Amino acid sequence: MNIATLYVHGADANLDRLSELLGFTGTSRWKVGDTLHGGKLHQYSGIAFDLPDSDTPRGLVNEVRRCLSRWHAKDISLAGLNLDGELSIGITVGDSVQFTAHVEFSSVDMLTLGSIGSALSFAAYPTSDEANEFDT
Repeated sequence: MNIATLYVHGADANLDRLSELLGFTGTSRWKVGDTLHGGKLHQYSGIAFDLPDSDTPRGLVNEVRRCLSRWHAKDISLAGLNLDGELSIGITVGDSVQFTAHVEFSSVDMLTLGSIGSALSFAAYPTSDEANEFDT
């Protein structure tokens, strides 16, 4: 599994403006004070934008590029909207399909991400063929 989500945090009015500029509201949205798992509370309001999953790391990079290109073409700057963002990349490793993974963004990709005003984080999640088997 290879997934990417862009998380954006800030004031509700600024998040509303971002949704207007993009023409959609994101995959999920929360408000400051909403309950998290374990009873903790959100410190900031936010929106999550899930990018399409991909079977390969290369496919995931291509999906990220498409998303960044759309945001860049609309001249969206999270800092200009007084918002903070983080592009979170998650990949699974350890099974026979994807024992290891390589994710590579070009300097142009990184400049585009920077122009939008988003941080970048990576996480690898261990899996195995046994973990992916389903009882029938």
